[in-house]
Amino acid sequence: MMISEALRILWQTMKDLWEELYSLAAVNLVCFLASLTAAALAWHFGTSFSLVVFFPFLILALGVFSATLSGMYYVTYRVAQGKTFHFNDFAEGIKKFWWRSLSWILVNIVAILLVQNSRNFYRTMLEGWPEAILGGLLLGLIVAWLAIQLYFWPSLIAQKEPKMLLAWRNSAFLFFASPVYSLLIGFFSFTLIALSTVLIPILIFAGMALITLLGNNATLNLLQKFEIIEDMRPHPPL
Repeated sequence: MMISEALRILWQTMKDLWEELYSLAAVNLVCFLASLTAAALAWHFGTSFSLVVFFPFLILALGVFSATLSGMYYVTYRVAQGKTFHFNDFAEGIKKFWWRSLSWILVNIVAILLVQNSRNFYRTMLEGWPEAILGGLLLGLIVAWLAIQLYFWPSLIAQKEPKMLLAWRNSAFLFFASPVYSLLIGFFSFTLIALSTVLIPILIFAGMALITLLGNNATLNLLQKFEIIEDMRPHPPL
């Protein structure tokens, strides 16, 4: 049941991308160029100057990437509802969520670093099966955390007054309510990211759009399934 549902959402995402291809490709290109420029500046100053100079540009690069990501989530949320969008919607999403997007990406970096440091610490104390079991648990924790992030932005955007902690709580509920479905959506997202790194045109014109649209479709589908919201897509009359 959950496998067929996840496949249906993947197919719906592909159809949505095709229907809004030109608009999504244009916004995706803006996201790619902005993030690439910020990353190039951070790399240049990181290799040419001291860490004191590099750090602000690193924060700038993370801020640009996360802000454009929030703008992309905002417009693909509309697409997942069966609506069209304009570039002004992309700018509105960035304006509304830019500081939350930077906070979100920093929290994710800290969370992953904490898990990794815990793994390195306990590896010095454990050997054999205990080490393997702990490593598996920590890996599962990272996978679960990343899967929860798939629901974070749609959950945040759906709120009348966006609250990050509430969005994380709701995302965790969706994950634990449908773990198989969530892991499949996560696998599809990972596959799309891998394809984007291999096929550069996908990265430039559709990579971020695909990931965010898949997350929005997956989230709205669960919210409809649990009767939290109604189906927002327009349907032709019978």
